[in-house]
Amino acid sequence: MNNKAHPLLWNIRQLSTLLPRSRVLRMYPLGFCRPQVVHSKWNPRIRLLNGFNEGLQPSVRYLFRDILKSVDGCIETKGISHAAVFKLDRVLYPRRLSSNSEHPLVSDGTSDHDLMKINFHHTSSEDVLTKKMRPIPMTHKKLAQECNSLSDVLDAFSKAPTFPSSSYFLAMWTIAKRISEDKRRFERQLMFGHPAFHQLCEHMMREGKIMHYDSLLFSLNAIVKLGVPQNTLMVQTLLRIIQERINECDERCLSILSTALESLKPCMNVTALRAGLRILVDQQVWKIKHVFTLQTVMKCIGKDTPLALKKKLEMKALKELDRFSVLNGQHMFAVLAAMDHRSVVLLHECSKVVIDNIHGCPFKVLISILQSCKDLRYQNEDLFKSIADYVATTFEIWKLKQVIFLLILFENLGFRPPELMDKLVEKVVKEPGSLNMKNIASALHVYSSLNHFHKGHNRERFLEAMVNALTVRLHHISSENLLDAVYSFCLMNYFPLALINQLIRKSIINELLTSDDTEKNIHKLRVLNACLKLDENAYYKAMHMQLSQLLPSPSHPNDKVAEVLRPPHPNDKVAEVLRPPHPNDKVAEVLRPPHPNDKVAEVLSNLLEGEEYFTRDVQLPHDYHIDFEIRMDNNRTQVFSFSDTDADSATNMQRVALLCVPKSVYCLNSSHPRGLMAMKIRHLNAMGFHVILIHIWELRKLRMEDAIAFVRTKIYSNEALPTTDATV
Repeated sequence: MNNKAHPLLWNIRQLSTLLPRSRVLRMYPLGFCRPQVVHSKWNPRIRLLNGFNEGLQPSVRYLFRDILKSVDGCIETKGISHAAVFKLDRVLYPRRLSSNSEHPLVSDGTSDHDLMKINFHHTSSEDVLTKKMRPIPMTHKKLAQECNSLSDVLDAFSKAPTFPSSSYFLAMWTIAKRISEDKRRFERQLMFGHPAFHQLCEHMMREGKIMHYDSLLFSLNAIVKLGVPQNTLMVQTLLRIIQERINECDERCLSILSTALESLKPCMNVTALRAGLRILVDQQVWKIKHVFTLQTVMKCIGKDTPLALKKKLEMKALKELDRFSVLNGQHMFAVLAAMDHRSVVLLHECSKVVIDNIHGCPFKVLISILQSCKDLRYQNEDLFKSIADYVATTFEIWKLKQVIFLLILFENLGFRPPELMDKLVEKVVKEPGSLNMKNIASALHVYSSLNHFHKGHNRERFLEAMVNALTVRLHHISSENLLDAVYSFCLMNYFPLALINQLIRKSIINELLTSDDTEKNIHKLRVLNACLKLDENAYYKAMHMQLSQLLPSPSHPNDKVAEVLRPPHPNDKVAEVLRPPHPNDKVAEVLRPPHPNDKVAEVLSNLLEGEEYFTRDVQLPHDYHIDFEIRMDNNRTQVFSFSDTDADSATNMQRVALLCVPKSVYCLNSSHPRGLMAMKIRHLNAMGFHVILIHIWELRKLRMEDAIAFVRTKIYSNEALPTTDATV
């Protein structure tokens, strides 16, 4: 028996050296090796002999005959087994096997145990044909270079699919990014209808648990960006697999996962994955080395993140400030806005970076910074001024719609850039036809809200250019756009007759009163009616009468006063006495927050030595309200009591209106009133009032003695209000 076994084992050893490894394991379409399932009806004798018959010498077949008999019984006893498939695509020419004594099969020093160790990982050199037949892995970059459309990628997959399937989705997303939006939409339709797309999705779901975690995340991001619906089985399966393998997430994967989550809508799997990401970030925040990864995670973490985690990320960002690049500083505004975390220290430091590197800053970055400042309620005059000066200096390289868009954001922030606004006025005066309807409405809103006028004669020319541009489009303007334009002109104390005549038509008024935004339209129409009434021009007063007949009758301005002055009913006191006291009445009185004007009333009572010298909360016609009214002589040296009947007939008496105003009625860090306040001052002057503005935020900081001195200088001094051409 040993004499027969030695030659057989030696022959098998020689045969193994002739079989490369690529022949031993069958290459499957996905590009990786796996065992083949062999069923009980499969005959290994037939399979092996069919594979080796053409290449082996008769002596080899004779030697395999006996061993195959014993193999049949072993394998057929089991229903299913795993076997590596041997497949030969070419004829082998091994050495002739013989038992010639001159060429012994086994050397004297070789044992039976050594002969049983068959090496299937022999590193012999492979021939050229073997190298050509080995499948080459296809990367998504190479696919994107070779293919010109999404369908080309799917065609390549259908011909020879390779592992991993993520390469095909990444290649399609790379191609989709470099084509136009219209072509991208058309290519998506072809992609969904391609017969290989469904097969690719199935491969992706099967490979999700075995591919690298970063490839899985890249695939999810590409699939969502390609427009695959989020409620599909593939997307939800990938989300679930990512949740299960989230512990494999490193710093690079954190960045990819954060980017992918930004494109996903809230659902159960996304919510769970985002919660897992927060836990992971909380654990690994101090291990993050790259600023870009930190900002990506902060942007994705969500507005509803616990404050403790937001603070931890803020501290990490402050720690990395020295490593911030210019792009990091510019990007931090949008990051904090997405996170809804107002870190003043971080915003101040990033503002310095932006100011120092403002030249060459792209338009999108400027828009993002200003929009983020608005969302975070962050006001930095130096930052806004540097942006406005940069745009004004390089005005010629910007489009008019870009400049107007920047001005809209400045108006939202309450900042008035005079030089930039003057540049736009000069541009419109020189080229009156350069604005479309949308730009005209936006420019009028900005200039009227910020109460800005160009110095010199360009003011009238600018307004005339705007009116001419609107008059040309008069029959194509919607009723609401026409109302907005006329309302802006009224704030600027300018009344274009053609536009007003078109607006006060009965059909236009009825359309405005029946629209979805009726209350807003009624408010603007009443502002227009007040402007026409208080203007000195008789023609405007006639239009006021016509508009008053079309508007619904407003509540009388003195309704509240009449309610207070109504004589008490005899049963009022009885009802008040009989009403049982509520247990929370005293508590509500104690807990009621003090009104901002309470301190002003106390100051006036101490200053004027009695409450009979001023009146509080006075309601005036045209829905105007003043906080305090005082009666003084024309020189503002003497105060009259309201109980003095002789003062009513005095010729030298003057009504003084005290308005307690917040910072928001002024432009940022200036004493320049905005449009609505300027119009109110103008109308109060027209009604015979001298207007005094009390800065409520300054009065709160003062002690009572200092507050009395502060109000005394306001009332008795001849301090002039802002000039009428700039504010009224």
